[in-house]
Amino acid sequence: MRGRLPWLGILIPLGLGFVLAVGLAYQTWDAARKHRAAAEATVRDHASFGAHILAGRVDRRMNQAMVYAFYYVDLAIRNGERWPAVDALGADQELRRCADETSREDRVFFRWADGELDVIGPAAPGFEAWLRTWVADAAAADAGGRSFGLRFGAPGVGPSGIAYRVFRRDGGHALYGLDNCFIDPAGNVFAGAIAESGVLPPSLIGETPNDSLFAVSLGDGAGGIVWDDGTDYATGFVGAAAVQPLAAYGGLEVALRLHPTTAERLVVGGLPRSRLPEALGLVALTALLLVIAARQLRRGQELLRLREQFVSNVSHELRTPLQQILLFSDLLRLKRVSSDDERDQAVSVIHRETRRLINLVENVLSFSRPVGEPVSPRETAALDLAGTVVESFRPIAEERGVALRITGEEVVVRGDPEALQRVLLNLLDNAVKYGPDGQTVTIDVSRRGGSGVVAVRDEGPGIPETDRDRIWEAYFRLGREQRDDSTGQGVGLAIVRDLVEHMGGRVRLDAAETGGACFEVELPVSA
Repeated sequence: MRGRLPWLGILIPLGLGFVLAVGLAYQTWDAARKHRAAAEATVRDHASFGAHILAGRVDRRMNQAMVYAFYYVDLAIRNGERWPAVDALGADQELRRCADETSREDRVFFRWADGELDVIGPAAPGFEAWLRTWVADAAAADAGGRSFGLRFGAPGVGPSGIAYRVFRRDGGHALYGLDNCFIDPAGNVFAGAIAESGVLPPSLIGETPNDSLFAVSLGDGAGGIVWDDGTDYATGFVGAAAVQPLAAYGGLEVALRLHPTTAERLVVGGLPRSRLPEALGLVALTALLLVIAARQLRRGQELLRLREQFVSNVSHELRTPLQQILLFSDLLRLKRVSSDDERDQAVSVIHRETRRLINLVENVLSFSRPVGEPVSPRETAALDLAGTVVESFRPIAEERGVALRITGEEVVVRGDPEALQRVLLNLLDNAVKYGPDGQTVTIDVSRRGGSGVVAVRDEGPGIPETDRDRIWEAYFRLGREQRDDSTGQGVGLAIVRDLVEHMGGRVRLDAAETGGACFEVELPVSA
């Protein structure tokens, strides 16, 4: 329970902070989304209002175009002619009006009067049948209070469709029509409507020409394009407005598509950008901090467990030699030894356990120093030093029936004698402690290139492949050692690596030829 409280005391506030960060991130994103949606709606309103203004201008200009198209027919009727012949539509003025678009030979004119339909010009097959489906009704109807109108979809006639006008008098009514190229002396109806200023608010767009602000197209109400200005802006801000009245213009519709930069200018400060990246960044940062805190807490708990285990192991290892020293020193003090051999044995045990105790204390002190063990590399005879270490360690080895053997040649290396002695003592201690009784541990000194190599080989079970990188970590112990309740602090190899690296060398692990482990310490050869 004590171990859980620190976790809960930190993770609960961090978890609440993460939930709060998620909530704040969502609110930030939602507010930015709504703000942008409102700004986009404003831009679309501007586009729709601009399309409405253009539709009104198109209506006005179409009225003027119709006057020119049916001028001579209207003049003849006013002069008393009941229903002029269809040829009256082909006056020079009308022909000149569309000369740049269509020649006279390709023009189609028609009249419906007194129940009869007259068509002149190269009408396409099906054109007259198409006319008869609506012309009588159009002549009799009041197209939104207008005497003229447009129709689209005539066979053989282009997307501009046809224009017609209904004339009424006491004797009845007649309908005159022609293929319409939408041209008048003042210029193109739609281009002229676009050229006028005031489509978008001048206070926001300034003196910028309309063709730099938006693109315009006109549809026929059935998905076809009657006319466009040849510009296509990839933007989602489109306004549309039908040219009124609908009955007269057959669904003619103006579509205004804003330039991407125009949308930014129509909103003060520009369109607000999405805050989703910042919101996600805040959540990710909070989650990262939460993960780091959890890992640090877990590492802290693990270090606490390892420290407790380390203290327990050290206490056990300290107690064992101290009890031996106390026991045999009491025998000597109380003079309970009966012979010189028994006295020599007691002194030998006290000496052996004192050496073991010194080595253990040195390990603990070395590992507890925050800056590592200070070393002073100098010329060191590796084989001679190894012999000294073996002789001092032999009593401990003989307790387990382990034989120590030295082989190789003398090599003078650059190393700290005390540090190298500590390294060899730790390697020998591990070999004897974790190897079988009665084994032979070999220390071999050799030269390899520009390095002197001191190898310690045992006949133990070796180190599993999966643990060969972790054995150099402090407090790490093999699983089999923990299961067998073997004594040890888990710091010996960490100290070995630290000392060797401080001397400018390196240590590595290989499998021994005898089946155990082989630790090789490489140090630079002295010049």
